[in-house]
Amino acid sequence: MSPSATAASKAFRALFKDDLKDAFNKFFLLLVISRFFCCLMLMISYIAHKYIAISAENGVAYYKQIIGVDIDGVLNKHEETFVYVLEQLTGKKYNTEDIRSLPVHVSTDISREEEHSVFETKEYWELQSLNNEVKECLNEEIHNTLGFKTYIFTWRSWNVCK
Repeated sequence: MSPSATAASKAFRALFKDDLKDAFNKFFLLLVISRFFCCLMLMISYIAHKYIAISAENGVAYYKQIIGVDIDGVLNKHEETFVYVLEQLTGKKYNTEDIRSLPVHVSTDISREEEHSVFETKEYWELQSLNNEVKECLNEEIHNTLGFKTYIFTWRSWNVCK
């Protein structure tokens, strides 16, 4: 290589060495700024999530929590009425403790047909008395103390005889 080419090469390198340093410094600065904004956004989203969660727990949220309560065996004394009507229809005597599930035939030796005959009598549905302990618990504890809305529901597909 000629001395002039070597000098030009050195000048070229010196010129771009400063440009490379500037480019690296700009890239590093951009990387630091982007990481800072990423961390800032994570902190903002975390704080927003915490605020929403705390306000929902304290009842500030627009929608309050709702509890649905099925009537059969919860608000009424289903077992007592079932045992009574079954005895009237079939003469079989059972204790209320014998009924541990619905459908009744799953946990007892009562046949499905006997179970259906009880559920299809008008007397069964009319005789059921309210379980006052549950009523008080729903009103005092769940509704008044916790502020939950309580919805009472049931579903009956029985052909009730008149």
